[in-house]
Amino acid sequence: MANLRQKNNSLFIEVFNNTFQYKISDLDTTIDADAITKIDLNHLVEEIITTPCVVNRWGNILADVKVELQIKELQFDTFCARKKAEIRSKAAADGKKTTISEVDDTLSLEEEYIEKKTELIKLQGVVEVVNSTFWALKEKSSNLNKLSLTIVREDLENIQTVSFNGVQLKKRKNRIQEEE
Repeated sequence: MANLRQKNNSLFIEVFNNTFQYKISDLDTTIDADAITKIDLNHLVEEIITTPCVVNRWGNILADVKVELQIKELQFDTFCARKKAEIRSKAAADGKKTTISEVDDTLSLEEEYIEKKTELIKLQGVVEVVNSTFWALKEKSSNLNKLSLTIVREDLENIQTVSFNGVQLKKRKNRIQEEE
């Protein structure tokens, strides 16, 4: 069974009396989603140890882009409401009556509307890509969880210091050795 403890910006996980320290490095600006969602069998132990951190990181990224999308949607809705009010006011000042459909059609032909709608659609696409990557990582984590049952103490003892999946991993002395 693993024990978890946190100190400063590090997370310590103790498994089979080996303590591993997680320090998450900054994400690269370029991420190969195919590479990060595949299981590297040559580094199975590192995959098992670091993937929960990667899933957490992508969950946070997903939450951030969803919030950004909600803000953009609110701004877009507000923009549309203001523009529709302007269109109705202008028509009323000219002595014309307008239908909802005519107001909507007039709005949808405005260049600013098209730009803002396009920006919103692109952001929705980003959310979908991040969401897809997150769920692929969750599936990877589930598969690794099953594979973790095959890990033995010797597999963990071969790890010293490594950076894997953007997570810095340091093997520390076990608690008994720390207290002596």
